[in-house]
Amino acid sequence: MCGDGTYRVRRSRVPIPPHLLAVEDVIAGSSARVLKEGLRTTVAVIAQGGTEIVLKRFREDAIVHRLESLFVGSGASRVWRGAALLARAGFPAPEVLAVLERRRFGLPFRSCVVVRYVEGRTVDELWRDRTGLARRALTVAFARYLRRLHDAGLYPQDVRGANVLVETEDPPVFVLVDLDRVRRYRHVSWRRRRKNLVQVHRSVGRDAALREQLRFLRHYLGEAHRNERRGVLREILEQSRVKDAEYQRRRRMVERRRSARA
Repeated sequence: MCGDGTYRVRRSRVPIPPHLLAVEDVIAGSSARVLKEGLRTTVAVIAQGGTEIVLKRFREDAIVHRLESLFVGSGASRVWRGAALLARAGFPAPEVLAVLERRRFGLPFRSCVVVRYVEGRTVDELWRDRTGLARRALTVAFARYLRRLHDAGLYPQDVRGANVLVETEDPPVFVLVDLDRVRRYRHVSWRRRRKNLVQVHRSVGRDAALREQLRFLRHYLGEAHRNERRGVLREILEQSRVKDAEYQRRRRMVERRRSARA
């Protein structure tokens, strides 16, 4: 057990400076730029050795997360594996430098992955800023990227626009940055493909005109007939409405709990 609050290096491709092992202090420091602060994960950018690196810290306290770590490893170790899966399949991936963990009774209750910072804008933000031919090119390229991922047997469980960076735009190069839930299968089922398509729609596609949505599906589905594309779009829209309703229910439950505590 790491009672002193420092992490231990579990995997590393480069030497890790000792001060980085005090992950909580580094993230809370004035030089850290926090990109995301959630119940389970915190993402921060810091300067290190003349470059920028990203620290993604996972809390593994909940029973379900402790069990998950027992069977599939800590969140940080899953990022390491996810990046390796993408790289082996020929897809751009962030360079993962190290996996750090704090353990109790042999199981991680905190973990942190150290990643080299990737320059770029998220695909949803960039898509909304573009019009005309630039938006069309981005739409087509992203559809083909997602299809190539699936055809390679890769399934990112959360491929919403905010989790994909556009490293360069001409031609578009996409870098998936949410890596702890990337899995590889012999065949990505339609249920999993549809889940990713719904995530894309809810994060990007709901702002698109009908012709843009159908253009995306044409390049994702390939040789599918026009009527088939429209049927798939109806299915995605229906599933998106279901997910929207689920989100609203969860949000109301959280608000009621907060009110009860107040």
